[in-house]
Amino acid sequence: LVPPLHAMERHRLLALLLVLPIGYGDRILQIPDIHADDEIMRQALALVEPIGSRDKLVFTGDFVERGPRPRECYELSEQLSKQHNVTRLIGNHEWVNLMGVDERSMFAPYVPKEDLDSFGGWAKRVHTFSKDGDLGQLIRHGFEVMALEEVASDPRTRTLFVHAGISAATMRKFGSVGAIQAAGKKMLLEDDLDTELLHEILQTRHLAQNPEKQACKELEAILRAARAERLVLGHTPTNLIGGRIGNPMVRCSGRLLLSDV
Repeated sequence: LVPPLHAMERHRLLALLLVLPIGYGDRILQIPDIHADDEIMRQALALVEPIGSRDKLVFTGDFVERGPRPRECYELSEQLSKQHNVTRLIGNHEWVNLMGVDERSMFAPYVPKEDLDSFGGWAKRVHTFSKDGDLGQLIRHGFEVMALEEVASDPRTRTLFVHAGISAATMRKFGSVGAIQAAGKKMLLEDDLDTELLHEILQTRHLAQNPEKQACKELEAILRAARAERLVLGHTPTNLIGGRIGNPMVRCSGRLLLSDV
């Protein structure tokens, strides 16, 4: 299946309808890289409403930085998770904030004044994302490092979601998506964040940037190990790798979708 793409251009946001209803009316929906814009988050959600009881909604990370209102985005995601089948993945911007972004951090320029003021300054913002802060706890307990979703009774819809990417070597090393999910969750809960696994799946761009033949060959090995039909990534803005602003990219005959626009 090559899924239909419903894109809305504004501040690098895409609402991506991944799976056509196949006799059941169920859907897998994905929204990547919100970057602290709750208004555009609500507009993206409006593209796919009403969300059915058997629909699955996946956020592929980066609710924070660049935009003005991260708390509102996290709180909206929490409301949605209580009402629908929602999976939230951690992105690299969540990751660095869990480790602590203050005025000396290389990520400080990504924190606009409205964001900083809403927390009451750097010290309170750092605490909020710490293991003792409310957003830090929400992310550590409520977010995953990858997800494998499918529409019931149709294996063609099995879709692997990761924020940035994963190597075939790492997929083979762990052996399954479940093993990576368990290892990643343990790292989050134990505040063991500076790990090889998290560095890779939250920062790599090799599947997005490598030549098509090379990327597709590795993709086949990843999907085989994950028992998935396609891989969906955020993280790498498509306009930086030859795509048009506001448009996702589809590679490898529809088996690799790059959704950060």
